[in-house]
Amino acid sequence: MKVNQAFRLFLWLSNFCFHGVNAIYIADMIRLYRLEDDFIEALGTGKTLNQFSGTTPTFTSDTPYGSTARQVITMYVDGNIRTDSTGLPSGSSPRTMMGWFKAFDGHGTNMVPFGYGRMNLKEAFTAYSSGQYMGFDWTGGGDDTWDNPLSTVTFTNNVWYHYTLTYDGTTLRAYLNGDLKRSSTISLETSTYLFSVGADSNDSVSQVFSPWIGSIADVAIFSRALTVAEIQSIYNAPEGLTPPCAQNSDCTFVSGFNFCGADGACTDGSNGSSCLDAQSCISTFCVGTSDAVCADGQIGAVCVANADCDTGLECDSSTCKASLGTACSGGSDCISGSTCLGTGQVCTDGSNGSACDSTTDCTSSLTCLSTSLVCTDGANNSGCDLWSDCSSGICAAGACGTTCILGSDCQSGYCVAGTCTTGELNANCGTGSDCASRICFGGACSSGANGNACGSGNDCTSGYCSPTSSTCATPPILDPCHGITCSNHGKYGSFLDTAANCCHAPTKAPTSSPTSLPVTSLPTLSVTAAPTGSPTFDTPVCEDDTSYKFELKRVPKGSCM
Repeated sequence: MKVNQAFRLFLWLSNFCFHGVNAIYIADMIRLYRLEDDFIEALGTGKTLNQFSGTTPTFTSDTPYGSTARQVITMYVDGNIRTDSTGLPSGSSPRTMMGWFKAFDGHGTNMVPFGYGRMNLKEAFTAYSSGQYMGFDWTGGGDDTWDNPLSTVTFTNNVWYHYTLTYDGTTLRAYLNGDLKRSSTISLETSTYLFSVGADSNDSVSQVFSPWIGSIADVAIFSRALTVAEIQSIYNAPEGLTPPCAQNSDCTFVSGFNFCGADGACTDGSNGSSCLDAQSCISTFCVGTSDAVCADGQIGAVCVANADCDTGLECDSSTCKASLGTACSGGSDCISGSTCLGTGQVCTDGSNGSACDSTTDCTSSLTCLSTSLVCTDGANNSGCDLWSDCSSGICAAGACGTTCILGSDCQSGYCVAGTCTTGELNANCGTGSDCASRICFGGACSSGANGNACGSGNDCTSGYCSPTSSTCATPPILDPCHGITCSNHGKYGSFLDTAANCCHAPTKAPTSSPTSLPVTSLPTLSVTAAPTGSPTFDTPVCEDDTSYKFELKRVPKGSCM
């Protein structure tokens, strides 16, 4: 049985009468006097109110909340109940004091419904009425506070009102029926002398001052300044304040606060809210034991075990964090020993196959792939971008292995039937792309040089495969001017020619000291050059002015000298 459920049972067995279904509990409540049939403090502090003097207060049926009838305490001209104020906020510490009141006809001035501390020593914290205004008194009249109420709205006799005073250490605020009426900056010095209902508190042990003539219900004190929303939720609660809730059904009356927390307060069931069980949370995740809170199992959510976190997350230091390989947006999202890295932003620990930005992100002996940004050891089946990433020298389809698919999978750049080849002469090949020479003949790489076997001109560097010898050869060129074939194209002596041109000699030799130079393709002609002077030709040719050697005339096919 949970602690607050046991406490609830204790209240029942002790004949406490509470209507939990439509009443509200707010955290940090330290005193609650329902004043319904008895003077007992409802939270179990043992601070029961006792008759002080005069006429004993009675209990009558009334409707302080508007519609629900209940017993309330009725005070008379000399009635007063008190208890000690040990444990109540003192000095200038934050607090809230509230309660329901109704003044009878003919009364409403100089009356105190509830308060504590020494009024005559300026150490009080007391609600006070002055001329049908509800205000605050802390000095016993020494600083004109009796005539300076904080509320600017008068109250009507025989009508119930809810009055609240809050103090945050600097500012005192007064609320009537849930609405802020006035605030004031005050430095309090409250003592913990007596807590009184129906009169002010002072040093007198025999006299009652400022007695309340009317009815009072649900007097409560909190150890902090409540928010406006909290005050209004109390004012609107159909059955007022109650001790801690025990189940969600105790919280069905306050809009948006329909879940019972582990601390006994009604909550909105959002992440971080206190909870009793999964049904106390919107997310249906209640994490923890005595301090259980609602969570959603996402990154950053509180947790106790991995089961408290969504798929792909782990419970690390009571927080749901991303496991290795799980998407992340920052290092704090990842489990201990890992960080958020890589193009895909996933958690990594630098192990083989984990994400990386550089090799420094990987553990010793591993490298970070420059393109896929993954740590690798180069072994077969590990990730790779290039052949150099693999110990086998083969990277196929992003994984190291022993079989290639494309030439780019191999260091050589050539892949034939799943095997990396050199692409050099005589290496196995299927097409010319498998060879450095770009020529593949008979399943082997060929240089395509003259004399090599061939089947077509594509098998030869010259582009000519002799039909008679099936070997590569220099293709013949027909001289369109003389109707002969030039076989010396390409080079004559130190003079270059091209396969697209024929070589021609001058038609007439110089007249002085000729030196014959044979022309291979024209055995009956010669080119002569004089050792000195400038030779004369019927058809001029280019002259080297330094050596007096003459370049053979080169003309395109189809033209004549």
